[in-house]
Amino acid sequence: MLNRDNADAVRWGMEAVKIAEDCQDTEALVLAFGTVGTAMLLAGNEDGRGYLERSLDLGKRLNSTSRLP
Repeated sequence: MLNRDNADAVRWGMEAVKIAEDCQDTEALVLAFGTVGTAMLLAGNEDGRGYLERSLDLGKRLNSTSRLP
């Protein structure tokens, strides 16, 4: 999805962020932030960098950076 459908990736990724936050699932939040950030950057939106930074920060806290994009 990330190579051509960036808008859909951001939309669905933001849904995943909301669900992960509601469920307090930090690992899912790491992945969702990574997806949103990557899709935004691929679409030329520099705001994606903030999402990737959040993903990295949370991943480091969980010690699960191996699953980061």
